[in-house]
Amino acid sequence: GGGGGAATSAAAPMFSLDIVRRNFRTSFPRDSITAVKSTAKTLYIGTAAGRLLRWNSTAEIFEEVFLRSHASKTPEGSAIYKIFVDSKTRDALVVLRSYEYFYIHSASNSASHSQQHYPLRPRHLRKLSPLRIESV
Repeated sequence: GGGGGAATSAAAPMFSLDIVRRNFRTSFPRDSITAVKSTAKTLYIGTAAGRLLRWNSTAEIFEEVFLRSHASKTPEGSAIYKIFVDSKTRDALVVLRSYEYFYIHSASNSASHSQQHYPLRPRHLRKLSPLRIESV
């Protein structure tokens, strides 16, 4: 005894899968993607031309900024090499091919306290330039 009864309940699934369609090739028509990093709600895409796209999936906010190398005279120096993202704050450290570093604060796209939108304002971290950071 004590097996199952005739009562069955159709519980809602714990997770659901939604397809998000974004044509990133229209954002980067002649540019190649060189780095991608994501957190639970934010996706960062870096390109060979030094373009950084940040997509906040909950607020449906797309932001784009150009990161230019101050040290390299060639366009290759501005290519985004790596992106490191803090999973709790969604702050990012972006590394260019020329080993220049930019800090991107998460509050620029956060609409949690207000509906006001703040543009991306990367901060060039000149003091880190002599270093070769490969992981955070």
